[in-house]
Amino acid sequence: MIHEIDKTLMQNLFVSAAHHLDNNKQIINDLNVFPVPDGDTGTNMSMTMLSAEKALLEKDCVTAGDVVSCVASATLRGARGNSGVILSQIMRGFAKALSSINAITADEFINALSSASKTAYRAVMKPTEGTILTVIRRISETLESLDEDDDIVSLFEAIVKSGNEALAETPKLLPVLKNAGVVDAGGKGLMVIFEGMLLALQIGTVVEAKNEAVSVPTVQAVVQGNEEITFGYCTEFLIRKNDKKLHGDLFRKEIANQGDSVLCIDDVDIIKVHIHTDNPGVILERALVYGSLSDIKIDNLREQAEERMDNQEIPLKKYGIISVAAGDGIVSLMQELGADTIVNGGQTMNPSAEDLLAAANTLSAEKIFILPNNSNIVLTAEQAADMSEKDVTVIKTKTIPQGIAALMAFDADADAAAEQMRDAAAMVGTGLLTTAVRDTNVDGLSIHKDDYLALCDGDIVAAGENEASVMQKLVETLIDEETSCVTVLYGEGVTEEEAQKYEEVLAVEHEDIEFTAIYGGQPVYRYILSAE
Repeated sequence: MIHEIDKTLMQNLFVSAAHHLDNNKQIINDLNVFPVPDGDTGTNMSMTMLSAEKALLEKDCVTAGDVVSCVASATLRGARGNSGVILSQIMRGFAKALSSINAITADEFINALSSASKTAYRAVMKPTEGTILTVIRRISETLESLDEDDDIVSLFEAIVKSGNEALAETPKLLPVLKNAGVVDAGGKGLMVIFEGMLLALQIGTVVEAKNEAVSVPTVQAVVQGNEEITFGYCTEFLIRKNDKKLHGDLFRKEIANQGDSVLCIDDVDIIKVHIHTDNPGVILERALVYGSLSDIKIDNLREQAEERMDNQEIPLKKYGIISVAAGDGIVSLMQELGADTIVNGGQTMNPSAEDLLAAANTLSAEKIFILPNNSNIVLTAEQAADMSEKDVTVIKTKTIPQGIAALMAFDADADAAAEQMRDAAAMVGTGLLTTAVRDTNVDGLSIHKDDYLALCDGDIVAAGENEASVMQKLVETLIDEETSCVTVLYGEGVTEEEAQKYEEVLAVEHEDIEFTAIYGGQPVYRYILSAE
């Protein structure tokens, strides 16, 4: 019988948990309700735990409590996706209760389960039952009555038994799980962790990793570089329309051959223009036909590049912006709109809290904004902001169009820059078109693997074998009577001709709305639609 967990055993339990989770991550991924690859739960939890294994291999812990503290610190930094963040908070709760203990008894571990549950619940603004939170809470409540003299093996047998019973109940608490016929993926991931620990106790050694190598990839940040400058002047201004019926897309087409990085964002009364050109005067003269001009800003890009090369020290500026994005077209667009650093990541590659923290540490700014641009990265960004010693604020953008809108609204001279960005992001509707990766049923909609799949502001609205009909349904759901323009970002694997065909067809079907196709190059989603 084992009556306490010493340093070596505690380390073996966590390493076994990381290996067992990594060995079984696909089983957890397959539980995701939406049939879209999204930095799946199993993958995110596995990478979070693998960051803990890496830290344990690098640190010489003295006590079992030291091991738990090391794991908590590593998972906080290595957390990926919402499930990884909640898992890191569970580990943080364990550390609160166990960090000062030399060798951990069953009774002390049971107390730590309560701490883990409470810490995880406090970390989530609106806790949802039927998730990983329910599973850890039910384990804690069940084990409060366990005989404190039970040995460690019996303890983990009880943890696994009560946890799996709670996991089996999750579909009763969340209708979306019941409709899809699955249990909660995050809860399953937690149980695989505990099962890995129990397995290590039963076999008397560390659970073997099936993968050839255990590694945690690091998402690299992309900063604006000193690439060759084709057009010398960055020209930005506002057109206050003479006629509200005039649309920015008309002006964009008129000046497209005068430079690159052309953006014309239309509102009811104004058009916001951005272009790199060698002839700012020509652009401004043409703009006067549309209305009066204001907020004119012309920067010499070549001079700026030379100054950056000459100055070794980066001056501290008022604001710095980090934006998460994937796809070379989208990355370039966000850089042109003022993002200082792009952290490569998104739907299938959620960055860790440490990735975002590292990006913040490289920025020389009084205040830093992070644009997650994905609902599964918001908690990770907030965790990075909490860990940073700098003044970091998360603008909770949940889609790429929201991130672009926030960047367009950013005003470096405004005191309420954050509010302006949030307001702009909230005004944008997002449509996504992709292909289903598995058969499932969501809200009565039968979806088959490889079907075209449309999501509007997070909800699946159409699925089928014909892309055009699915796209049509998506647009009809996305737009309303106030929509004036729709931007279509086309992804990797989509040709410019295909995208322009949709642009032309949709413009005919909805003649009061301007449709503009722009290369995004994003993975996963064939098309990302932004409605304003």
